[in-house]
Amino acid sequence: MKATGTLTDSYQVAFDIDGFPYTVDRSIEDGGKNTGTSPHGMLLGSIASCKIIVAKSYLDHNEIAYEKVDVEAISTIMGKKRNERINIEVEIIVTGAEMTEKDIRFMTKIVDKGCTMANILTASDENKVTTTITAK
Repeated sequence: MKATGTLTDSYQVAFDIDGFPYTVDRSIEDGGKNTGTSPHGMLLGSIASCKIIVAKSYLDHNEIAYEKVDVEAISTIMGKKRNERINIEVEIIVTGAEMTEKDIRFMTKIVDKGCTMANILTASDENKVTTTITAK
């Protein structure tokens, strides 16, 4: 996977991630122009979309008929700079499926374990992000 971006205006970044365009910006209160979601929003969207995709995969694999699947996610960043933590709550809403409480509990376990992005985020301090700055 590859992401390339250019700072275009104020804090607005025009990104291309694997051929798909995205706009990331700061809110007006934080000095941006609010033309796209924040990096926080991108992270939340990544986790929420990962979980809803796993949910659909579970439903399809188990041949459970449904009308639609929605996701709602809320996140809060806590702590001070360099010691931040995040709390993400994700709700998957399956409409039109006949599922027992046991089915729902099992599907919840599968979605919790099957979302690679959430697993990476919660793994430990073994994850690594490095930065290189090049002046041209």
